[in-house]
Amino acid sequence: MNEPDNTPRSKAPGSADSFAAPLTLGFLGNVVVAAAKLLAFAFSGSGAMLAEGLHSSADAVNSALLLVGVKLSRRPADARHPYGYSAERYFWSFVSAMGVFLLGGGATIYHGIRELAQPGRLHVGALTWAALGVGGLVDGGVFVVSVRQAARRRGDRTWLEYARESTDSGLLAVLFENGVAILGLLVAAVGIGLSVWRSSIIYDAAASIAIGLLMASSALVLAQRNRRLLLGEAARPEIETRIRRIVLSDPAVARLLSMRTRVLAADEYRVDLQVDLDPDGVVDRLRPEIRAAAARIHGPEDLEDFALAFARRVVDDMAGEVDRLERRIHEKVPGARIIDVEAD
Repeated sequence: MNEPDNTPRSKAPGSADSFAAPLTLGFLGNVVVAAAKLLAFAFSGSGAMLAEGLHSSADAVNSALLLVGVKLSRRPADARHPYGYSAERYFWSFVSAMGVFLLGGGATIYHGIRELAQPGRLHVGALTWAALGVGGLVDGGVFVVSVRQAARRRGDRTWLEYARESTDSGLLAVLFENGVAILGLLVAAVGIGLSVWRSSIIYDAAASIAIGLLMASSALVLAQRNRRLLLGEAARPEIETRIRRIVLSDPAVARLLSMRTRVLAADEYRVDLQVDLDPDGVVDRLRPEIRAAAARIHGPEDLEDFALAFARRVVDDMAGEVDRLERRIHEKVPGARIIDVEAD
């Protein structure tokens, strides 16, 4: 069995760190937008505006936690963590999703229900609509940037397949956050508008509850995705199929006995293979050496020396075939960062 190759590999454009720019931009934008929305809530008393303020605040905290995960995941592998710290991204993404679910969604729904039970008065003015407009511009801009990043990574998959299978938790979180943020702004605008038009706070309260449900639902989807990745999800079926074809097409491999894969980071995998090498191929390559050595055998000692040398040569040759197979997989499947081939 060969030792796993933990050598860091350079990131290609559009790789695991491709979402860092929209994530940082989104964090700064959400801080500004959250302040504007909460200020508008202080003047208007709108539950929908409070929901939007909490929404943007939760998104800002979420982005900060994702950035923490990115920083921690870049630590090099060590003796205690031989495969590196890439899973830090998934852990902090999971933490941030649960925070949005419990604090953002829960607090927003609670305020909407309270507003229905104890109706107050709305004082909607230019500041309220300005805050919604600024939020739409910021969230819309970040969403467009993240969609472009994701479009380069999803390949031939549909958007639903990409959302279900993506191993880039950061980029997926940015997509969900800003997509839901845009929906939340539309819901808030409709709720506030109807409340002003109908002179009833019920619509504003309903909008607050709807925004809370949107936040909670998106948080649960992201939490579930990161949970599966933390538990050690296998590579996508097309990745495993590609690896299987490479192994079975290798002339030195007689059979593929087993294959296991595991996601390590965004589009990076560990691959464990158990193969049965073709002994006839090894013997055929060594046949000229065997014939040459046979002419030099004149007694028991010569035969023993030949047997020892031949055994070492077979072992070295099989190890060389395993190394060659690993290099070939690395070349054809760059995401296969750690490959462990056991030859029987």
